[in-house]
Amino acid sequence: MQHLIKDIETDLKLILESISTAVLFESRKREIIYVNKNFCNLFSIPVEPDLMIGADCKNAAKEAKHFFKNPQYFMDLVEQILEEGSPIYNQELVLADGASVFLDYIPVKREHETEHAHLWIYKNIQEINHFVQSANEQKRLYENLLNNIPADIAIFDHHHKYLFVNKNAIQNEERRSWIIGRDDFEYCAKFDKSTDGAILRRDAFNSAIKTKETIEFEETNYDPQQQPIYNLRRFFPIIKPDGEVHHIIGYGINITNIKLHEQNLLAREKEFKNLIDSMDQMVVSVDNTLSVQYCNPKWTKITGRKLADCKGKKINDFIQLNRGSFEDILISFIKIGSRQNANRRAYLFDYNGEKRTVKYYISHFVDNLTRLDRFAIFMTDITDQILAETKLKKIAKQERKLNELKSNFMNMVSHELRTPLSVILSSTELIELKLNNDNQFNSSLSTYTERIIAQVDRMSQLMNDFLFISKIEAGKIGIRPVMINPKRFLETVIDELYHPWKDGRSILMNIKGEPFDIQADEMMLRHIVVNIINNAFKYSMGKPAPRVRLIFKAKIFQLLVIDDGIGIHQEDSKNLFAPFVRGSNVGDVEGTGLGLLVVKYFVELHKGTIEIKSVPNRGTAVLISFPIKQ
Repeated sequence: MQHLIKDIETDLKLILESISTAVLFESRKREIIYVNKNFCNLFSIPVEPDLMIGADCKNAAKEAKHFFKNPQYFMDLVEQILEEGSPIYNQELVLADGASVFLDYIPVKREHETEHAHLWIYKNIQEINHFVQSANEQKRLYENLLNNIPADIAIFDHHHKYLFVNKNAIQNEERRSWIIGRDDFEYCAKFDKSTDGAILRRDAFNSAIKTKETIEFEETNYDPQQQPIYNLRRFFPIIKPDGEVHHIIGYGINITNIKLHEQNLLAREKEFKNLIDSMDQMVVSVDNTLSVQYCNPKWTKITGRKLADCKGKKINDFIQLNRGSFEDILISFIKIGSRQNANRRAYLFDYNGEKRTVKYYISHFVDNLTRLDRFAIFMTDITDQILAETKLKKIAKQERKLNELKSNFMNMVSHELRTPLSVILSSTELIELKLNNDNQFNSSLSTYTERIIAQVDRMSQLMNDFLFISKIEAGKIGIRPVMINPKRFLETVIDELYHPWKDGRSILMNIKGEPFDIQADEMMLRHIVVNIINNAFKYSMGKPAPRVRLIFKAKIFQLLVIDDGIGIHQEDSKNLFAPFVRGSNVGDVEGTGLGLLVVKYFVELHKGTIEIKSVPNRGTAVLISFPIKQ
């Protein structure tokens, strides 16, 4: 036991020797029980502390009073302190060299003694001031750091009173100083603020005190323009060694931009979802395990399956291929990461159990909330389209067959009618020749033969038109261009057929520009010219003769034919180039309705154009243009 007491005494001495203050401990009789090295140093006592134990403190005080600037004040103060017997702290005393010390007196009750022992502690003010200065400098450093951190930072005691708040939290310096030692409710009352935020903070603070864990919450305030300001706040408890909360550090960051961005993302996601929901395509999304996560209303409408029926199930349960597995397609897409061909086809079953063919493509995206990979399958139901295509192909095949039959029939009719028409024409010509040699010429019989010849010519022209149409539809007519002088070519045609025409009128021709040769198919060009001029004569009976103008320009050759005939009604204009269709005002003027169709085809083979302008009862102008190859 004695050994243990000895160890404790040694430890206490080591502790007292290590502190920076001067310590003197005397008994009730004022005998020195303990004095440390700092005490000896402070008063320049040239002996070891142990040698002073048992010395009389009264005499020591008298000897030490000359170390003070006012020795008598020191002696009187000591006597007053001992007489009163009450603790004294930080009593300043000025030493003879001008330095100052703080004196603490503590009466100590010792066991088995009725009177108190006396503990005197002298503290070097310079050291204290240096310590305080260092502490203040460190405090200012930390405050400066905290004030420049772009976050709201505050320190609270366990009653939620402010111990510190940085500039970012309260910018007004006067208010920032005022709130120290107060809470948020006092702040709201002082500056007429709503207590909603204070209540929210108090609840979070109490939770942090109770759980001794960090509490996180969001707070919404409003700026002078009533625009929302969002802050993310945390209360972080600092725990003492005994497990109790010492104080709470609160900090918050402005997340307005993040929140607005998040709101924009949610709005865009909602718009995107509305777009997906309103699409005419079926849309299904799956995760990395190929399990369904979403399906749109179009999917539900066709398959009869809602999201609850599909979510978490494998996509292979719903979409299948004629060969292979749809899951294999998705796995390949995930590995390669390329967009699938939109023309790929799969099939599924609708709510009636009927097989539906779909055209699909796959796209990758990232879920905004979970940040996980997702894969969207966009599907278009093409079942009806396939049925329609099959039906159209069947109809097209039938139409091709009918066209072939029609072409064959027209070819057969054209060729078969040529022979009897040739016989009739030759026989009529022989009769006409014999009548011309017979002195007893019968004029009435000559009229009949002329009519027969005219109708045979008409029939021949009709057969030629039929044959052209048949060849056009069969694609058997090709252009054979040769160099042609348009002026000489037109003069030859006019001399043969229109000088004069059968009613005695002769066509008028003029030329604009310097004539040049062109490349054209001679047969086609003749057919074009004859048909257009014939129409000009036929539909202007009793009117002035038609006019023809050849126009030569730098890069174009034009043929213009103008008549003063019956013209064309506007409602008939849209059918000018339709087969077997004629104007409503043609009366008994002969025609088949095929001529302009053939003309248009021949003009377009020459990369040209045909324009027709007409006014009923005033006439028609037809302009044909051919581009000139340089």
